[in-house]
Amino acid sequence: MEAFEKNLTKICCGVKYQIVMTDINMPVMDGYEATEKMFKLQERFGCNVPIIAVTAYEDQETKDRCLNMGMSAVLTKPVTFDSLEKIVNLYYHGKVSQSSHSRN
Repeated sequence: MEAFEKNLTKICCGVKYQIVMTDINMPVMDGYEATEKMFKLQERFGCNVPIIAVTAYEDQETKDRCLNMGMSAVLTKPVTFDSLEKIVNLYYHGKVSQSSHSRN
């Protein structure tokens, strides 16, 4: 847990990450819990890094849960080059309207 918080602190302080991608179904800490912790650290340090959910679940309920908790987008596995390119263009290059959340 210490290593996790240390790396999250880097996201907000110094290391210029543009995008964080988290798998929803991980051992020890799932993507929902990891995202909540990232949001708390972002709030604490005054930064804003988009968090992208990556999941094998294709149901609308999972996608809605991710977006409703504040994740920026949801990618469904297997992740295609096109869907990944859209996310990079949106959150790194700013080429796509911010209102168009990706729901691959």
